[in-house]
Amino acid sequence: FNLEVKDLTSVVNDEMKKYCIIELSLIDWINNIQISIVPKKQVAVAKNLNSLTEVKSPLGLEKVKNIIAVSSCKGGVGKSTVAVNLAYTLAQAGARVGILDADIYGPSLPTMTKPSSTDVIFEGNMIKPLEFRGVKLMSMGYISKGAAIMRGPMVNQILNQFVSLCNWGELDYLVLDMPPGTGDIQLTLAQIMNITAAVIVTTPQRLSFVDVVKGIDLFDTVNVPCVAVVENMAEYSTYQFEDSFYDQLTTDINALINNKKSTNDLKDLLIRSIGSQKKPLRVFGLGHSNKLRDMWGIENQVAIPLLDEVSLCGDIGTPYVLQYPESPLAQAMIDLAGGVIGEIEAISLTNKYSTPSLNFLADSNEIKLVDGINTATIKPFNLRDQCRCAVCVEELTGKKLLDEKKIPIDIKPLGFAPIGRYAISIDWSDNHKSL
Repeated sequence: FNLEVKDLTSVVNDEMKKYCIIELSLIDWINNIQISIVPKKQVAVAKNLNSLTEVKSPLGLEKVKNIIAVSSCKGGVGKSTVAVNLAYTLAQAGARVGILDADIYGPSLPTMTKPSSTDVIFEGNMIKPLEFRGVKLMSMGYISKGAAIMRGPMVNQILNQFVSLCNWGELDYLVLDMPPGTGDIQLTLAQIMNITAAVIVTTPQRLSFVDVVKGIDLFDTVNVPCVAVVENMAEYSTYQFEDSFYDQLTTDINALINNKKSTNDLKDLLIRSIGSQKKPLRVFGLGHSNKLRDMWGIENQVAIPLLDEVSLCGDIGTPYVLQYPESPLAQAMIDLAGGVIGEIEAISLTNKYSTPSLNFLADSNEIKLVDGINTATIKPFNLRDQCRCAVCVEELTGKKLLDEKKIPIDIKPLGFAPIGRYAISIDWSDNHKSL
């Protein structure tokens, strides 16, 4: 590939090339590394520059209508289980669905689904997703079988290419199984993917609820609506037998004997009597459904019980909703899918989460901002002076680092690009990029 640099004579170019080779050599499926150092392309300033009014999706996602992020800020709460079963529930409803496992370090999809072939096929320059029971699949676990031993910046680059080069074709829903946390990788996904809505997965403990708050704040920051919360492992079914139960059962059995009833009648009595003592036990506490409803107004909440069959289905590679389509848990997933679909349809009817548009008007030397029905203008110099990037403002203290005297008085924007749903990137004529 080409390594674009501003100055071909810079002494750091060779060092950068060596660093790239070292990082790429850690990926076992990359064999032949050839890097050329080329000058960075310069873009001429247009007379009038218009931004995109919609977020442009990566090439492989252009025909994907909606992206549903399934997220948790804590590992081990069953996020991947929810993501897989939600995807297959949507597919059972007749939708065209795919699952993207975005966890580079710990992919789950190769374990939870078992397609007939796990060979990754390239069609041209694009990766063809695998398929299992009518749902398209892709995971880093299919591409690299070993451990992902790489640093953060390399992961972001791999993730960017991984998302961009997978050709999903026409899908109604792409379920994005996000890695746990609220860090750099999650922000990268929010930037490169036009995420429609998010589903948060948690467990009843307060420790997990604290992380739910962080997850909702993350999606609020990047302008992605949280449309549902799944409380996993909410309760466990057990049986409670008081002394009075045995007394009543003895009385009922004696009555059957005295009336000369059949063994089938006795069997039915035992089934009814024992079944009536089945009680839900909330092993991990009562949960925080009311708090979530009061704090964020999230009405679409689903509680999933703790079942050993769910774990078994994940281990053998068959989604639970396919193995037990008539179960209460499958009905809960239908309720979740219906709620998510309804929220997405409501979002599509409003422009609440749309990205504002920027337009450069060369004649008046102004940048015009249009956000719904609101319109404002600003001079390029003033907007460049307000840049809040780490180069221009100290992140911890907020102290301004940019010297406005060094900004060219005739500075102009070279291009606008939406970043996810929450920001717009501006390329300036002084070679700076603002977000």
